[in-house]
Amino acid sequence: MLSPPDSSCPPELHQSLLKLSLAGLLLLRPVSGGADGTAVMDFSLGYSNPATGLLLARFPPVEAAALKAFCCRVFDTSVPVQHNVH
Repeated sequence: MLSPPDSSCPPELHQSLLKLSLAGLLLLRPVSGGADGTAVMDFSLGYSNPATGLLLARFPPVEAAALKAFCCRVFDTSVPVQHNVH
């Protein structure tokens, strides 16, 4: 479940809200590798809502590589930022 442990909202409601959201939502999990085994080499898909298909269709392969680099930067720095598509 994606509900925070201290949430008073039932988990079913969170799942319904994620499914109905018009915004594409991705939960990416880092895949480590490299010589020392700590560098983020890629990301695996942990969760996506139905609107994500529309989001991913808008990213040609060139932009997908830039998005991966963006995700690696965010993961390495732990600084929350937004990636605007428009």
